[in-house]
Amino acid sequence: MSKNLSRVLVWFFPLLFIQIFVLDPYLLGLKYVPFIYILLFIYIPNNYPKWLVLIIGFFTGFLIDFSNYYGGIHAICCLIICFLRPNILKIIFGDVLNTNDIKIEKESFFNKLKYLSLVVLIHHLFIYLFIVFDLKKSMLILESFFINSLITTVICSLIIILTNKK
Repeated sequence: MSKNLSRVLVWFFPLLFIQIFVLDPYLLGLKYVPFIYILLFIYIPNNYPKWLVLIIGFFTGFLIDFSNYYGGIHAICCLIICFLRPNILKIIFGDVLNTNDIKIEKESFFNKLKYLSLVVLIHHLFIYLFIVFDLKKSMLILESFFINSLITTVICSLIIILTNKK
């Protein structure tokens, strides 16, 4: 577990640093900014206890919220992703009997892309529902949801390709 923990930390600190200090929407003045910290939830080993995954998710979201003044939206969405993570794994890798046997880094790029896309879609849906929180502005929710989901998926896919060991 210590080898896995060091791998998570190698992903954790750079992703949060880039998300907080480089991809700050207020600093960049952009409406759509990718949330690359989602990759952390993709690469958390599946053999971690659920409570530890939830704690990692909470603190990741809390750090993003605290640094960018989001008021807890990212913490809630990260907890939702971490809570749904076993079910998402079963949806994407349905033929595997035990989700602890899945090694994301050893999966094909297509499977990683499916898994990443579903995590991004769920995360962004809740992010924009909580940010806007007004169904009268449903077009704004849908526009922001689809554009930012696409941007996040493309950027995260490029990061996966560039960091692939094969």
